[in-house]
Amino acid sequence: MLPLGKDIKKYMHKSTTIQVFTCNAFQENTYLVHHEKTAWLFDPGCVTQSEQAKILQYIQEHHLQVEKICITHSHIDHVLGLAWACEIFGIAPSVHALDMPTLLQVPNYAPMYGFQVALPNLDHAEILQTGQILQLQDIAFEVRFVPGHAPGHVAFVNHAEKYIISGDVLFKNSIGRTDLPGSDPEELPKSIRSQLYSLGDDFVVYAGHGTPTSIGKEKQNNPFVRA
Repeated sequence: MLPLGKDIKKYMHKSTTIQVFTCNAFQENTYLVHHEKTAWLFDPGCVTQSEQAKILQYIQEHHLQVEKICITHSHIDHVLGLAWACEIFGIAPSVHALDMPTLLQVPNYAPMYGFQVALPNLDHAEILQTGQILQLQDIAFEVRFVPGHAPGHVAFVNHAEKYIISGDVLFKNSIGRTDLPGSDPEELPKSIRSQLYSLGDDFVVYAGHGTPTSIGKEKQNNPFVRA
């Protein structure tokens, strides 16, 4: 049995458990959210056999069934394990239409970072819609459109339990990069203020990198985007 290691953290909410696996050279956070025995995988950045094995081990030990693979955005560090996950779990990914071109470009530039990346079959991908409500059994997640870091970036908001799977929009004392192809330095602050800062101060932000923060803390302390 593999030791799960310090790169795996767990956060308990009233009805869901969030298991965080920090993956790849970019230290990307891959999230496994589960309720009872049903699980969703968010942003599978797991690229090594060891990273993938730890995720599988956790799923098997907890007797989970992965039913959805959600993508906040399609930059390389968030999709390095996408083809693997889709094949292992037999699921097509869920991604916003405006981020599909970003996803399709990943195999072309991956060798620059030392990776050979294959994509899964995307013919049956679920195209996420702004304002869409996704149901993890009886747990609802709202899809919020938050462009700026990536053209089709979305965040997944659990209103009942007051947390966000936010990708690379808002970090603890920082924000996502806006110097990448398809990013927009004027759009990102607008997304943060209108779509994230409009939530309650007690909402927890589970970001694509680093440790969790809260909306209230970032409104007060974020040096890039204040309330």
